[in-house]
Amino acid sequence: MQLTAIQGELRQLITRHCATLGREAGALESALESLYEADGDPFLAMQAAAGHAHKIKGSSGTIGFMPVSEKAKVLEQLLRGMQNDLTMLTEGNLEMAHKLCADLNQTVARLQPTDSTLYYSGLA
Repeated sequence: MQLTAIQGELRQLITRHCATLGREAGALESALESLYEADGDPFLAMQAAAGHAHKIKGSSGTIGFMPVSEKAKVLEQLLRGMQNDLTMLTEGNLEMAHKLCADLNQTVARLQPTDSTLYYSGLA
């Protein structure tokens, strides 16, 4: 079946999003690592990390990468909780955030454009 111009553009957008996700996941990981800097502000680091998780969650959900969106949602909720209540900024919660981030990064690394629920949209 012939792709329409819109379907072709959508596939290009999905393909670009895969590359963007890798960079955004790296930025999220860097923000989490900045929590360990002695002179860093934990609130700002948590805010940055939660912002990256939120961006990944929303953009991935919109473009049809639901497993990525769901994993980012769980991580964002944990990060927002620690951001809003710094007493939750414990070793256990930080370890959980790193595990969730590593799982998210593994999922993103394996991601292919064809994994998007929108990739074959309209081709039935």
